[in-house]
Amino acid sequence: MPESAKMEDEPQLCHQEYPPSKYLLPFVRRILHSYGPEGASTTIAVPPTGAHYITHVYNAPMRMSFSDVCWSRCPELFVGGQLKNEMPVAETAQNSELLGIEFQPTGFYRLFKRVCSTFTDCITDFLEIAPDGGELLETLPAQVEVTNKINTLECFLSRFVEDAVETPRVDHAVALIEQSDGCIRMEDLAKRCHWTPKQMYRQFVRTVGVGPKPFAKIVQINRVVTHMLTQNSEGLQEAALRCGYYDQAHFIHDFQRLIGTNPLAFLHHPDPFLKNYLGRAASLSG
Repeated sequence: MPESAKMEDEPQLCHQEYPPSKYLLPFVRRILHSYGPEGASTTIAVPPTGAHYITHVYNAPMRMSFSDVCWSRCPELFVGGQLKNEMPVAETAQNSELLGIEFQPTGFYRLFKRVCSTFTDCITDFLEIAPDGGELLETLPAQVEVTNKINTLECFLSRFVEDAVETPRVDHAVALIEQSDGCIRMEDLAKRCHWTPKQMYRQFVRTVGVGPKPFAKIVQINRVVTHMLTQNSEGLQEAALRCGYYDQAHFIHDFQRLIGTNPLAFLHHPDPFLKNYLGRAASLSG
């Protein structure tokens, strides 16, 4: 069977997106509800998106495999950090559903005041960082409707808003990276933010979870994905050039490394999961 036919026949996750409440907009980018076809399990490679997530798994368990550790059953509520050296594989069981809070680049740090590099390339049981989350875990299963679950999660997050910390200089640097589609020299970025490169790196690792250079690379490849999905008349080379890739071999290498698939295969058969988590994320941050 041709590879394209296999891709089309495999069960795919479906997604529905919800905007956060206004009071959470400085911290939360969006909320995603993901679910598979009834009675079918799914397997997905999770690419870097430049965000932290709090994910609620319900109805059926999910398995998550990293290069050095495997969660045979993910916690019902967990934190997924930035991805730098990992592309974990998530396997949902029949009828699994996921509700994910996608944070702004510094949003998770601002609310929970945890060094974000601690969560990079791994998942962490939410109860480890918020012991009072036990109450949340007791409440969520009782909520049948997705919107009620979202309200419950947002109500919990609202407790942290008043004491949230400010990260204006990092947020400014993030904005400059996003405005440049990830194509900005790190020396210039540090100078515009009145930092030395080392100071900027330390601040990013603490508040974003990865350094500014890998974060910029994630932004850049997300922009390419967005152009591939929205500019139907553009070919791969045009989309890559528009986003600062002047060497096609370099572009293909980065795309394969960060997205986990060949760019031509993605262009012809875009995976619904990648379309939602990458292309949409890029357009939201632009």
